[in-house]
Amino acid sequence: MPVPSHGDSFADWLHSHAVPLTHLDPDAPLDDLEPLRGIIRGACVVAIGEHSHFVHEFAQLRRRILWFLAERCGFTVLAFEYGFSEGFPLDAWARGEGADDDLSAHLAAAIPIGLEEPLRWIRRHNRTAQSPVRFAGIIDTPASTVAGDLEGVRA
Repeated sequence: MPVPSHGDSFADWLHSHAVPLTHLDPDAPLDDLEPLRGIIRGACVVAIGEHSHFVHEFAQLRRRILWFLAERCGFTVLAFEYGFSEGFPLDAWARGEGADDDLSAHLAAAIPIGLEEPLRWIRRHNRTAQSPVRFAGIIDTPASTVAGDLEGVRA
């Protein structure tokens, strides 16, 4: 593969823009994620992407980023790869309906990889938040468009 002639390689760019994170613990302070604010700059949608399944560290980092976006940047919807209509009862649960233990029944028919902890956090967050966080399921299929799926969940 030829090297670009303009000088800077991706590795050089990455080296000059990388910011070390000090924690993976979701309960740790979120201060080390503050550089994300400059990247986000007023965006109304942030796509985090799907982490590698069963890699614990990716899941921890993703949770911390979600917390940061909600607590520090004011984001109010978590759209997750999940059935669109199946997401409505999860949104209601996350906004306080039912008992804390009801989540297991809602997730029983699904393969909720990486979903349980974010939903439990949203429910705890919403108990005291001025701007509650909602949950939306968006379908991950070739015919699905994120813009179309998100149209129905505008806050």
